[in-house]
Amino acid sequence: MKLIQGHIYLSWDDLLKYGFNLDTLKKSTYRFRNEGHKSYANIPDPVDGKNLIRYDSIPEKTRIEKQMPTRDLLLRQIREDELGRLAKVDDKAFEIYYASDASVDSEDLQEMAAWMMSCAPMNRKQAREMGYDSVDGFYTDVMNLTRRKKLKGSVKNLRIFKRKLAPFYQYYKQLPHHFDPSDSEYYLTAPEIHPEYLSALESLISNKYGKRNAAKLKKRNDTDKQAEEQQALLIRLHADTIKLSIDQTWAAYMRRATQMMDLYQQTNGEKGWDDRCIITAQTVKNFLNAPEIRQIWYSKRHGKKPASNVFSVVTKRKSASFANAKWVIDGKPMQINFSHKGYNYSRIHAFVVIDEHSWAVVGYHLSFSENTDQVIMALRDACMRTKCLPHEIQADNSSAIVSWHAKHAIRSISKHFTLAQAGNARSKRIENFFGHFNAQILKFKPGFYGKHHNKLDHAVNEEEMARQIKGNLLPTFKEAYQLMDESFNEWNKIIFAGARPLEKYGASLEATKADQRQFTPEKDVHAFWYQPGEMKKIKDTSSGKRKTLSIFQPQEYTYSNKGIVVSRNNPLTKKRESFSFNVPDAAFNALKITEKFTLKIEPEDFSYARIYQDDRPILDKHGNPVMAVRTLEHSSAKVDHTPNSRKQLANELDRKEEQVEINEKRFERYMEVAAQNGHTAPIDTSWVHGKLHADNAIMELNEHRINAIKEANAEEPEEEDVVYSDQENKETISRF
Repeated sequence: MKLIQGHIYLSWDDLLKYGFNLDTLKKSTYRFRNEGHKSYANIPDPVDGKNLIRYDSIPEKTRIEKQMPTRDLLLRQIREDELGRLAKVDDKAFEIYYASDASVDSEDLQEMAAWMMSCAPMNRKQAREMGYDSVDGFYTDVMNLTRRKKLKGSVKNLRIFKRKLAPFYQYYKQLPHHFDPSDSEYYLTAPEIHPEYLSALESLISNKYGKRNAAKLKKRNDTDKQAEEQQALLIRLHADTIKLSIDQTWAAYMRRATQMMDLYQQTNGEKGWDDRCIITAQTVKNFLNAPEIRQIWYSKRHGKKPASNVFSVVTKRKSASFANAKWVIDGKPMQINFSHKGYNYSRIHAFVVIDEHSWAVVGYHLSFSENTDQVIMALRDACMRTKCLPHEIQADNSSAIVSWHAKHAIRSISKHFTLAQAGNARSKRIENFFGHFNAQILKFKPGFYGKHHNKLDHAVNEEEMARQIKGNLLPTFKEAYQLMDESFNEWNKIIFAGARPLEKYGASLEATKADQRQFTPEKDVHAFWYQPGEMKKIKDTSSGKRKTLSIFQPQEYTYSNKGIVVSRNNPLTKKRESFSFNVPDAAFNALKITEKFTLKIEPEDFSYARIYQDDRPILDKHGNPVMAVRTLEHSSAKVDHTPNSRKQLANELDRKEEQVEINEKRFERYMEVAAQNGHTAPIDTSWVHGKLHADNAIMELNEHRINAIKEANAEEPEEEDVVYSDQENKETISRF
């Protein structure tokens, strides 16, 4: 599989894996070369001369039947294969990591260091030779690849990635020819690691390595039961209705943990716990306050109602009421006035998408003014109507089109994006369309002001407009919207340049099915769904020059029991409005309430959204994206109920009960584990009266450990007893 002159080519071996027949491949490629029939386009491999077949010459129907990956997935695989040849893994790096506290992740860090060294020499010229627009594009692909491989040290932020890359870049800048582990003489000629290289390697070792508290409550392997037993004891203590504080829970846990560690030593590891059971109060706090753990103990400690107020999805209710192959896009204020608020007038603004071949209007969007939302919705309308994607989109340099969100939508649906020549609007074919549209369709509509409504200088005749407003002669916005919709439909059906645009478009579509690109729901989400966020400016010095880059940062929302509340300015009315979304899945809510997510929202009516985390969609157990829906308001008055609303309310209440049952079962599991280890006995509360007694427990634990040390050294001469001060006691405990 190769990328040659912008086209993907597959070998016969590649196609045989997808179930293609060898005879079919021979026949199709022979006919293409010798008979001129439209069949599988193919060329000889420039390297070995073997036959290569072009991916996009294979009919879409055949690719679907053979379950072939999409072009984007194949491009990513080719790009990753190319990147994989750049990384040179160094055994010296492995030795450094294996001898450090990070030994458990030495292989990951060795590979991560190889990727960093492949990025260090990259410059703009080399990046462009590989097909990237900039060095940042190369960095982004490397960053995403290391994240997909789940390497330790990988990051999801380009700014942090560059910060990790800086030590490697400085080393390569000083000694550009020193590092080449693929050279067989490398390990002989450079036996000593250069100090700058060693410093760069060590920069990937996290400060968390060597500090074991973060891992003491996690399983080492499938047979490790101690971590779950420790978790069960902590939940058992903190879920009790006497409501121990975090410090008190920790102190009670440490008393029992010390006994379990003694049992471990007495039985030579057959029973009890090893030294992992000694943890800090902060570790206890982090564990108990984790969202998936907090939901387990909260209702047992505070009651079901308070827990429901925090974790259960809110059921909204309202008061009782009886009330009832090239597209061109451009925007212009249309020559149609409409009455605005009954005392003023405005022109309706339209962004129109036309097919250059047929001059058919394939999509549009109307609004009060030109804005980015209007561009995106016009393109989406075109895709939804035609069910196809363009090969190329042409537009001008207006601020609404060259904004980040509009360019993202355009580049997501088209192979090529062509900007009109600056200062020459006529370079767009759509400019002529507006002239013909006004002359043949729009001037016959009410509200048109292209003739007698204008003075000699082409400015609006204010007296005439005032007369029309006073006489209620102008259409409303709704009426003007309907009028424009009818006008575009009329344009598609009139004879223009010897043919009706819509008929010409349909005939061409039927004749070129193999060349058409299909519009899919996933493409709709990627290109057009609204993602709340903002543009961030970052400083970039990777090219040697200081410059500022703008990147899009999605907005993170906390998923609470009230759902995810999103606010935005309505693109039509400009009024601030809020929407609440929740996930109608009890299992998801039992794990994820109080976590943070980003969203992509269906832009037409904001009725539902996809949930993302770390720029990836959250998937359910069937592999489908998790969808959040607009929170419903349920009538409190029975007279307002309908059969459908009663069913919706019942379903929502059932989901809330299911969520509670899930947490109940998880709690019962932990209590079962606690019971197996004898940890369900009533808690001794005689010492639990605040920090003073917690300190006494710590002193008791310290004394216990000192006596154990004395017993172990009983054969040595006894030393005089030493009385430790409170400060020394605290310092002793802090080491554990």
